[in-house]
Amino acid sequence: MIIGTSDIIHIHDKDIERLLVSLDQICQKVDGRQADVIFLRELLQNRSLQALILIISSLQSSSLPEARELITVLHKPFVKSLLLTHDLIAKKDFEPALPEIVHDAEDDEETVKIVQLVKSNEPLGATIKYDERTGTIIIARVLHGGAADRSGLIHAGDEVHEVNGINIKGKSPHDVVNILQCREGPITFKLVPREECVPSRESRLRVKAHFCYEPRLDNLIPCKEAGLPFFKGDILHIVNQEDLHWWQARKHGEKNSRAGLIPSRQLQERRFAEMRDLSSLIEDDFIAGCKIPVLKDHRPRKIKKILYDATENDGKLNYD
Repeated sequence: MIIGTSDIIHIHDKDIERLLVSLDQICQKVDGRQADVIFLRELLQNRSLQALILIISSLQSSSLPEARELITVLHKPFVKSLLLTHDLIAKKDFEPALPEIVHDAEDDEETVKIVQLVKSNEPLGATIKYDERTGTIIIARVLHGGAADRSGLIHAGDEVHEVNGINIKGKSPHDVVNILQCREGPITFKLVPREECVPSRESRLRVKAHFCYEPRLDNLIPCKEAGLPFFKGDILHIVNQEDLHWWQARKHGEKNSRAGLIPSRQLQERRFAEMRDLSSLIEDDFIAGCKIPVLKDHRPRKIKKILYDATENDGKLNYD
């Protein structure tokens, strides 16, 4: 169907005329913004809108089966959603929208950054702790590959002052976790960045586990939910070794997954040493309680050390 320019110019749609009259009447009774009124009037007088109305009217009055089919398709919910999505993308109406930056802040105030993350089913990928020195909640670590890490705006050592507008001063880490768990959708953090922010370098270390690990049974891990369970023989990619006791790792082949916490070599060696000392103590107590003399072998035990013999890049190493 071809519509000429003269047809569009001379459209006298009664519905549009009634809308324009109603718009003027409403403006006299309601104290609305003048800019909105001008926008509506220009929209109703727009030639493209009038041409669209003419096309719809022609289709509705047509007896052609193709016209009927087109009208039916245009009224489908998925077509309306598609058109709405196109309009949102065209005008760049994206979420989340960051709050406006306040420019009248005093020069001597602390530097504050506002970070907004869209919460999904995955964890945020960061752990927090209470800093006894400052009395504030700080970001203890950012898990490699998690939502916080992907944002590039949250770093270990940042002070958390607000969560979704809630002041967390005086609250415990457990209280903050409860606030985060009760929230859906975008989460806004008000953070004070640490003085020196040194970007962490991803490690290329790969290790072979010689023991099984279940973080839910580990009472020393800072956050059980952040732990990475593995079995003996698994190949682990160590992505961060900044923490002395807790490394960040992911299983080999899972490049897009969030890293989890595993005990470091030093922590695991200390655990084995304590278990060995405890076993020796129990044996000594048992021998001391015997009535029959027992000859103890006082030769030093052969201690199996936990070794890492690997290169920094693609070497395999033992993780006992």
